[in-house]
Amino acid sequence: MRTSELSTPFPADPAPEVRLRHAPLVKVLAQARFPQLASMAGGDVDRAFARAMASEFPLAQMGQSVNVVIGPQGVEQEPGKGSILQLRTIDEAWTVTLTSGSLAIETTNYPGRGDFCERFTKTIRAFAELANPPYFDRLGIRYVNRISDEAIVQDIGNLVRPEVLGVASMPLPEGFGLSHCLSDNAFSWPGGGIQAKWGKLPPRVNLDVQIPPVETSSWILDLDAFSSGKLSPESSNASLKDLATRSYDFFRWAVTDKFLETFGREA
Repeated sequence: MRTSELSTPFPADPAPEVRLRHAPLVKVLAQARFPQLASMAGGDVDRAFARAMASEFPLAQMGQSVNVVIGPQGVEQEPGKGSILQLRTIDEAWTVTLTSGSLAIETTNYPGRGDFCERFTKTIRAFAELANPPYFDRLGIRYVNRISDEAIVQDIGNLVRPEVLGVASMPLPEGFGLSHCLSDNAFSWPGGGIQAKWGKLPPRVNLDVQIPPVETSSWILDLDAFSSGKLSPESSNASLKDLATRSYDFFRWAVTDKFLETFGREA
């Protein structure tokens, strides 16, 4: 074992960032939630915000919010009561979403911790200048990793820690296989926490209705770190970077050096 593997998901010193040429990130999302604001009544803020962001996010779409419902037929979407504004870049790799209670940014082309946090901070500043939110209820960042290469999924026992592998390491008799195993874990600290999900999913099954499923079995590592309470918009950049760092520490604890090498570790 190389010394770059962590012994705890919450180290005293942040893990050095290792760039991966073929990182299995399929989605990174940051979100700030806020209380109902009088300044947003009437839709003027939505229109002004769209104009303020137009140089970076020229594509706009207004619609109705949706609620995610888990029922007998699985995870489904149903219409919500509020409106939703979505702004996208020309290549549609980045999306900003504004609702009556939240502002989010997501990307399928993650540029790294610093650049991502700075881009969301600029988005928050533009919104704050128009809506003047007194505080945020919650600030979060989510990283969704998915491995869908069947050969790599078969080798998952060498790519993640035994604690993460879980029942996937269980020996099974000939003719039996493990098609689905999922671990959902919540860790907390004063003022925040992280929800970590990982495991193997069967073909055409996904945990997020907004991420297209794949036709093969897959392995996911889904990390959602957050701060809660009355959070100052002015401190959002530092708070988001701290959450991103904690998420990366958890990721580095969960995976082995073989994982890093498999996905193109850069020196």
